Amino acid sequence: MYTEPGPAALRNSRQHSRQLRLKTALTAALAAVIGSCSLTPPAEEARLPAFLQDDIEHRYYDGGADDLLTAGLGMDGLRRPAPAFADPLAPTRAELRRNRIHYNYNGIVNITAGSGYGEHYGPGPGGEKVAGHEYLSVSRYPDGSIAATLMVQVPDSFDPRRPCIVTAPSSGSRGVYGAIGTAGAWGLGQGCAVAYTDKGTGTGFYFSDTQTGFDMDGVAVHGDKALFSSGQPSGDNAPARHRIAVKHSHSGHNVEKDWGRFVLQSVQMAFYLLNQHHRDNGAITRDNTLVIASSISNGGNSSIKATEQDSGSWIDAVVVSEPNLALPPDPSLQIYDQHGRLPLQRPLLDIATHFAIYQGCASLLPAFETAPMAAALTPALRLAYGNRCRALQRRGLLSGGEQTEVEQLALQAQAKLLAYGVLEETLPLGLVSNALQLWESVAVTYTSAYGRYRAGAPVCDISFASVDATGKVTATAPAVRAGLASFSSGIPPFAAIQLIHDKAGDRALASTLPFAGGGDAGLEALLCLRRKLDTEAVQAGLAEINFSADLQGRPAIIVHGRSDHLIHVNHSSRPYLASNRRREGDNSRLHYYEVERGQHFDALLRLPEFASRYVPLNYYFEQAMDLMWAHLTEGRPLPPSQVVPARPAAGGTPPLPAISATPGEHAITVAGDKIVIP
Repeated sequence: MYTEPGPAALRNSRQHSRQLRLKTALTAALAAVIGSCSLTPPAEEARLPAFLQDDIEHRYYDGGADDLLTAGLGMDGLRRPAPAFADPLAPTRAELRRNRIHYNYNGIVNITAGSGYGEHYGPGPGGEKVAGHEYLSVSRYPDGSIAATLMVQVPDSFDPRRPCIVTAPSSGSRGVYGAIGTAGAWGLGQGCAVAYTDKGTGTGFYFSDTQTGFDMDGVAVHGDKALFSSGQPSGDNAPARHRIAVKHSHSGHNVEKDWGRFVLQSVQMAFYLLNQHHRDNGAITRDNTLVIASSISNGGNSSIKATEQDSGSWIDAVVVSEPNLALPPDPSLQIYDQHGRLPLQRPLLDIATHFAIYQGCASLLPAFETAPMAAALTPALRLAYGNRCRALQRRGLLSGGEQTEVEQLALQAQAKLLAYGVLEETLPLGLVSNALQLWESVAVTYTSAYGRYRAGAPVCDISFASVDATGKVTATAPAVRAGLASFSSGIPPFAAIQLIHDKAGDRALASTLPFAGGGDAGLEALLCLRRKLDTEAVQAGLAEINFSADLQGRPAIIVHGRSDHLIHVNHSSRPYLASNRRREGDNSRLHYYEVERGQHFDALLRLPEFASRYVPLNYYFEQAMDLMWAHLTEGRPLPPSQVVPARPAAGGTPPLPAISATPGEHAITVAGDKIVIP
């Protein structure tokens, strides 16, 4: 439960935040006047960072009815459905926080009983409730708009004599609790302070009807307390009627270019708070504190970027899983697997717009009849995807005459996918992409972000809104709106919020599939997004997010699943490994562990058809964190880069084998500029 902090904590967080800023300013002023006679300015780690201009909220959780890691639910509570709000139209901050944590746990990892989570990895029995302090604030852009939410959790087990900090930027486009069940759980279990950020994405929604958004606690607000305000017009006759703006898509800042900076800000905020409230005698500094930059998916992307940008030695090491690592095209990279030299790497948006066009048609091949989620391919969808194949043929994107069988067109569509250099073992997960509208969602969100499209003029006339039972735009229900921050991934479609095709009768994009043949308005929208990829604005945005592959000689681990169908290894971790080796040479300390049968969404393993085919990648992420911790604290060598031949195991036992100190034939070999993946 939330308890009023004692004398050693903050009784009034906002008042105390102002007092701290005043105290810091007064100390600096006195030091300037007196010189070195008696006062010296505090170390940089103890000074209030300039980007923290807002109040710092503080709460203490005693580890009973409420806690840092599970919001008082414990593992059993997280495994049950999310608790209902006492008043669905006015949930409290505590209720919103509780359900945000519940949603993010269940959306990222498989925590079901018997899965192994909470037994063989994750917080152990009795260790899932963590008492401690939680601090929340925001950073701002020069124009005054909120840039990102920042949060620091300090468990009671934190030892100021052996301080450590773990970063946990959110995965995907999630809110500030978006890595609570992965990097957050590991860091708190280790007794480290955990530095979180939503990376400027998260619950940044804005409703044109009511001119409201959400604050960092998920409460509906007006004005500059909202994480995002789009400035959309309102009113029944406005083009934006019932539309929802989303910060990741519509902020105009291309937030992804700043993800590394936000991670560094979260670390600097952690140092400041630790020195203000959790130090013992001496200062907590970069010299005596271990800092591991970590997280998964886009959170891993952010921690890698932060490590590249870290000119102040804030970060000691980095461990990430399944990151999206965009690199400038480099045809000279020498990366080989069993099929030969790998093709030129492509950015995620290139892959997403290409796959969005061809994935549905390719899904009609007989091989997909036994793939995960095959039951979702209903007769109606088969008809629609067959019509999509014909529409592609009419556009000259697939070849053949009127008598060409649909299966032949589907084979051509699959060849289009494989021509993009993806691994064949990722293709069976295409039905998941269809069911989640994965490629359409990525294509719309990232095109909007890179091209800096605003909500009032949505890219390719695709907007976001709630829909009714017929797929038509409608006002978002008040109860949905009130609790939206607690059950959203930050990128539509989710819950009641859908992708809308404005020029197809204000209908959900999914409903524009050609179920009845004829025209294919949805395909026209996807082709529009594909054309936007080559525009100057989008290309400029893509250039802003490129990585340097320079980790400045820091020890690093990347874990990636070979079956990842969202962030393909050939277009992310493999070329990054090669680029880093070229950039740092013998000074490189990057280790890469590629896990067979690892895919992007561990939460899907709660379904038997996934659990029997794939392994939990988070198990290997936590193992990599343990290996790095032993390396930093005990000097143990990190295992060589390798392919882990993992297989699912029954009864929740760990997949076999583990990351090996002697990988033998599974070792990834590096000879000069040449990297070979077995």
